[in-house]
Amino acid sequence: MADSMAEELERDTLSLLRVAPLSLPEIVDGKAIALVGLAPAQVALWLLLLWLNGTHIANPLALLALVAGVAAVLVATGAALALRVGARREAQLLYSFVALAVFGVASLLPQSPQNLIARLAVDSPTTLTWGLLGVALTVAAASYTGLRWLAGGAET
Repeated sequence: MADSMAEELERDTLSLLRVAPLSLPEIVDGKAIALVGLAPAQVALWLLLLWLNGTHIANPLALLALVAGVAAVLVATGAALALRVGARREAQLLYSFVALAVFGVASLLPQSPQNLIARLAVDSPTTLTWGLLGVALTVAAASYTGLRWLAGGAET
């Protein structure tokens, strides 16, 4: 999202969309929803393939929710950086460093994202697992709300 949005800002192709009766937050919504929807769709297909091959995966809805939440945070972060930085190269580089840092720090947690997914998939979630899922979804909602606020402010 950082690359796509920053390139549209850099090349001024976003102005073509802005002549439509849409606000900048609505344009960002369209782009973000498409990207956020891709990750859970891919996971749903993988879960279906695993099920068709006889592999039982527990808590599929929780897994899909976690993937959607993480995707929303990543997309919102990328779009926010693109709106703030504007230049494609700088926005993409900054986004890459931020994403790597977040995943690096998250892997040090007692229940890292990989561990969280494994616990949900094999039906051994703890109270902490469910709590971290709730935190991930809350952070996703806050990230997306922040993106909409930023897009609304960038419009003026």
